[in-house]
Amino acid sequence: PLATPLAMRLGVAWTMLLMIAIGALAFVGFHFAPDFWMWFPLRVALHISLTVLFILSEFWISTSAPPSRRGLVLGIYATVLSLGFAAGPWLFAHLGSSGFLPFGVTIGLVTLAAIPVLAARNESPSIVAESETSHFLRYIW
Repeated sequence: PLATPLAMRLGVAWTMLLMIAIGALAFVGFHFAPDFWMWFPLRVALHISLTVLFILSEFWISTSAPPSRRGLVLGIYATVLSLGFAAGPWLFAHLGSSGFLPFGVTIGLVTLAAIPVLAARNESPSIVAESETSHFLRYIW
């Protein structure tokens, strides 16, 4: 209910860039938030931004890949995504959890995600409003 209206208003690429910025700022907040309770709103912001990024990146990939190669392209995407998930614990083991270094590296990596989006922003797919609105509950029942 959030990704589509935002992408329709701002465009897919600009919405993704906004979510990358929110995610990076959330990690800045994690480092500077002294109290544990302050992490809860930061986690909400981080997870909303990551969810919108996942939705829009998979939408972009599936609309851009030719139908005959879509499975291959999505498979490559899933492989790279899995490697990214595996890199997280490896980085944590090597960087530790104290000080600014683990947060700084994470902020840098999140910010680097903007490079391919910026490079391909002119190829960004558009989301066209449908005449009939879809309701989430319709898919459950």
